[in-house]
Amino acid sequence: MTGQYYRAKLRAAGIPYRERCAVTSITQSAQGFTLETAKGPVHATRVRLAAGGWLQPVAQILGVELPVQARINTVSVTERMPPIMSHVIGHATGLLTMKQKANGTVLVGGGWQGRGTPQTGRGDVTAESLLPNLALAQFAVPALGDARVLRSWTGFEANVPDFYPLAGALPGVPHAFVLGCVRGGYTIGPYISKLMGDFILGREPEMPLFDPGRDFEKALT
Repeated sequence: MTGQYYRAKLRAAGIPYRERCAVTSITQSAQGFTLETAKGPVHATRVRLAAGGWLQPVAQILGVELPVQARINTVSVTERMPPIMSHVIGHATGLLTMKQKANGTVLVGGGWQGRGTPQTGRGDVTAESLLPNLALAQFAVPALGDARVLRSWTGFEANVPDFYPLAGALPGVPHAFVLGCVRGGYTIGPYISKLMGDFILGREPEMPLFDPGRDFEKALT
């Protein structure tokens, strides 16, 4: 639904966009960048890499090695239930998050890992992760013992060693920028995108960003 919303906004504003259009190469010249795609070339004076779990191979096209890894997080949704929680629930171990939606379904996650890679475009749910995730959820909220799980799936989440975002200039490539590894998704995404827009346009962001060229080992210490 979010994608449909932004697609409609782009269309209403007359801004061109391309979907299902993989970039095969990026070259830079004095005039800017040329992106070769299956639907023809795209020319731009600036580029921003925001490819999520696919961020590392996209940066490699420009000759930059970013220390990005992809997690394959598992999420499940239950059938509709009476109200049993009104807040997001976590656990001291950090391996559980739950929230109940307005329609009564409960989302259960927490970072339990599935199997797969972004390059294959598909992640698989594993019983070794799913069962303990659901057991921990039922332990935290016993009422979930009466719920049936309707669906479980995986999603790719990019991260770097210090688990902070990448948001700023792409190291060594003038007029190229990167935004990824935000991890907060819909909670943080819209705001940090606004900050990045100001940064790219040469305006001072109202909050500091996260330099993609930082020393990750020093950040960890």
